[in-house]
Amino acid sequence: MGDAIDQAQDFDMMYQEQTRTRILQNLSLKPSTIPIPDHRECIDCGDPIPQERLQARPGSVRCIDCQERKERRERRG
Repeated sequence: MGDAIDQAQDFDMMYQEQTRTRILQNLSLKPSTIPIPDHRECIDCGDPIPQERLQARPGSVRCIDCQERKERRERRG
């Protein structure tokens, strides 16, 4: 189940980036003029998501520990 969630997050991140690029093109701005955050916080615990995780999974919304807990809960039913 975790793979499907990761794929959905990847798709969502790609969709957001494409939308952002289209909006910037319509506004005649270069995408590099809008800062992209280099870290995010976990939606469950609020701790920063490590940069390594964001590089491996750009759409991650949870830290590794919280993602693993979520997947264990889902497996249990």
